[in-house]
Amino acid sequence: MEGHHSFVSTLIFTSINFAIYIFLIYKFLFPKMKKSLEQKSEAMLSELQRSKSELESAKRKYDEAKLKREKANEEIKRIEEDINKLAEAESEKIIKSAQEFEKKKIEETENIIKTKVEDAKKEIRKHTLEYALKLAEEYIRLKKSDQDSKKFFSKILNSIEQIGKESKN
Repeated sequence: MEGHHSFVSTLIFTSINFAIYIFLIYKFLFPKMKKSLEQKSEAMLSELQRSKSELESAKRKYDEAKLKREKANEEIKRIEEDINKLAEAESEKIIKSAQEFEKKKIEETENIIKTKVEDAKKEIRKHTLEYALKLAEEYIRLKKSDQDSKKFFSKILNSIEQIGKESKN
């Protein structure tokens, strides 16, 4: 029985020690652990809330940036269209100006040609008349018969009139 008694006393003593140990842990260590766990939990919740808030903020900024990019792309397209329209209008303006310049130069050239032709015709008439007069004078010197002179002058005058009519055409 003594073996049994020692077992029971060891069991009781161990049980009392265990109960004291549990009491001390519950009384002193558990509140500190509970407080520490609550602080950590609150810190985690706070960090989670802050992370959610930052995530929402980042999502808003992303959406704003995406909207700005879309607006910028639209603005780029509008600017490209405006540039193309301006380039086309300027091209048409340049072509029209070139055509007007060409037309003006053609008219100027035609007028110069017309003037030169008229001047040449006048010069030819002048030389023709001078030559006809020289021939007439020569003929008169060579032949002095009145009838021949009249025929010759008549032919010369007809030739001069014919040249005058042709040059007017």
